[in-house]
Amino acid sequence: MGGRCYISWQATEKLSFHGRCEVYKARVAASYDGVSSEVRERILGTTLTAQYELWKNVTSRLEFRWDHSLTGEPAFGGDSVMDPELKNAYMLAANIIYQF
Repeated sequence: MGGRCYISWQATEKLSFHGRCEVYKARVAASYDGVSSEVRERILGTTLTAQYELWKNVTSRLEFRWDHSLTGEPAFGGDSVMDPELKNAYMLAANIIYQF
């Protein structure tokens, strides 16, 4: 359960920018070492993308993603799913895409 929002802007014939926001809400029942618990998660995910068409059928993308725990509790990283250590997660990705 949650919501999404998208935005795109075509800056030039070959260059475009894109943004996406997502809110994820869930109740997760979990068991770890015989102890059961219910965890309420609320996470905001934001993605920003710059896309440039290098040649016909060849596109390059640079993408940054930030995920944030809205509850203030750690939701990312750690040694196991039941033991997160971080309130934020980041990703930077570069892609070259050939379409045929």
